[in-house]
Amino acid sequence: MPLNLVPLGNRIVCKPFPPEENYPTFHLQAAAQIVVAIRVPQSANRYIFEAEIVAVGPGSFDHKKKKYIPIQLKPGDVVQYPNDKGVTLVMNEEEYLILEDVDVLVKVEQLPPAPAPAE
Repeated sequence: MPLNLVPLGNRIVCKPFPPEENYPTFHLQAAAQIVVAIRVPQSANRYIFEAEIVAVGPGSFDHKKKKYIPIQLKPGDVVQYPNDKGVTLVMNEEEYLILEDVDVLVKVEQLPPAPAPAE
């Protein structure tokens, strides 16, 4: 019997990318004599992974206004999250991750192609 995952509240159901695609990569670009250094504190020693959103809940409930504050993400969006967040769920041999909306760090979007140079 097929099942449908329906997240509650501010929860998000994601499909993590396979481990071989999810190892962190760091892209630094140096131009001419510019040197870039990034200092990461020891307390931030964790990996950032990517996943595609499968379903989102209605959002957080605002008790003063008596309505839901919708989540800013939708199914199909690709997001990045820390590896120590969320709960892993396996259904029908498929792995899913349940996150809260506050655990998502960024939404990954494709940039539009650069315009052709004017002649």
